[in-house]
Amino acid sequence: MKNNASELLIGFTVLISAVMVVSTFWVQGFNEDALRETLRETARISFILFLVVFLASPLYALNKNSVTQWLIQNRRYLGLSFGVSHLIHLVLIIALVLGYSEGELSNIATSDTYLMGGLGYLFIFAMMMSSNDGAVKRLGRKRWKLLHRVGMYFLFVSFLMSFIGLLDKDQTFYLPFVVAILFAGGVRMWVFYKKEIGAVRKRRSLG
Repeated sequence: MKNNASELLIGFTVLISAVMVVSTFWVQGFNEDALRETLRETARISFILFLVVFLASPLYALNKNSVTQWLIQNRRYLGLSFGVSHLIHLVLIIALVLGYSEGELSNIATSDTYLMGGLGYLFIFAMMMSSNDGAVKRLGRKRWKLLHRVGMYFLFVSFLMSFIGLLDKDQTFYLPFVVAILFAGGVRMWVFYKKEIGAVRKRRSLG
């Protein structure tokens, strides 16, 4: 059942991404503007999947129902779907650099963008490669959790910085993305706070 869920989620992600990319090239032709548009499209797909994964655990903690239970049960496959979506995004970045950088990477993006993006992809690769029971056993649950927690929060900061940086280009369009990711961060902080308060009260009652 879980293998079917994995295949369906990843397959659906690839299908949606492929349809958007192909339709953009079909309408605009294969050029720099079209490539940049497909980068924005795949980034939005990745962002939506990231938010779902990021919020799965806190939403389940706040309200246990069939929807949040499904999110928890399929969080690993949703995470893999995010990884696949962002790999498609990476392929498009490489195509843009190879085709239109004219040998100067700064023509495409700043050095800070390459650094943050490179580190982000390292975390994505590491999390994708370790998203299986065997990796959990080899790494140990504590190290596995640390890797995925640090990676997830690094990606959180990367998305937030990216969308804040895009506000100058189109505040009306990108402001909702900034609000969405800040809201997601707030939800996780609230759940963490509730857990800590609950733990303190429990220790006091036992003491």
